[in-house]
Amino acid sequence: MVSVVIPVLEEESGVGRCLQAALQAVGPEDEVILVDGGISGASSRLVEYREDWADVVKAVRYTGRRVLWNLLRCGVEHAVGKYVVFSDIEEWIEDGSVEPIERLADSLEADAVQARKMKRIKHIAVKEAVPSDVTLNELINGSEFLSMVAMSGSDRIITPSVTDKLWRRDLLAETLRLRFDGEWGTGEILNFHYFRHARSIAFTDQPLCNFSWTQPYAPCSYRRLEDLKKVYELKMIMAPDQVDGLRSELQSYLSDYIGNLIFRLGWTRPAALHYLTPVLVDRFWHHVGIDTDLQSLIEESARVHKRNSLKNIFRELMG
Repeated sequence: MVSVVIPVLEEESGVGRCLQAALQAVGPEDEVILVDGGISGASSRLVEYREDWADVVKAVRYTGRRVLWNLLRCGVEHAVGKYVVFSDIEEWIEDGSVEPIERLADSLEADAVQARKMKRIKHIAVKEAVPSDVTLNELINGSEFLSMVAMSGSDRIITPSVTDKLWRRDLLAETLRLRFDGEWGTGEILNFHYFRHARSIAFTDQPLCNFSWTQPYAPCSYRRLEDLKKVYELKMIMAPDQVDGLRSELQSYLSDYIGNLIFRLGWTRPAALHYLTPVLVDRFWHHVGIDTDLQSLIEESARVHKRNSLKNIFRELMG
């Protein structure tokens, strides 16, 4: 049995599509849990209004601190399935995808199944494949599993997303006991902590969720930069033996953050310098050994952006 958990803050306009897709994706024995953390409670009322959903969707109102981590925890606490799949209001589950992924997890006794996302640009599907250097539909455990669960660095195999996986509910409940109040970074911490409890994973080319690509405005907020520091500090507490990898990861995230400002949002370099100079004066960056020379960071971001652009071009040419 699978429990699909859908957390909702204020994105009420997409609830109907997300719920409809979840209901089409699950089997008769599965359940769908809507965790309504919105102040208005409109999402819960929508479920009550739709008679065809009322007996199928379990709507739970959450009234505590409204951050994603708490909504995920609330959903898992109300879930009864052996496995959990998360869905985001801005995404939707692939029709009929849950059952085959559940069967794979059962047959292999895997602690998690990493599926893939289907990116859509103006409703046109663009395949996002699982890593090419893993074996599909087979259990990965032991030393091979332990080597890939460090969850640090840009070349990690396990994605930091929470909606492209099937999780074991008991391990999720243990993971979500951790306190995390960040407004960004929930996926990072959930994956990092979960795979320190888990002991196996399977990869499948089966798509689990779809999402529409939009310009990433939210990742460039000041709040996210603050949460980058919070995520790093929490990871250091959980895995102090991985200091070099985590510092390297933080450096790459900072570079990516600057790249978002310049190459995706169109900021000029003088504007980025003006905005970031006072932000990066914080002693935190010096304490963790991150070079905050902005000119150098901008040049590094430019190199990364160019390299990634070339990779994307080659991927498209190769089909």
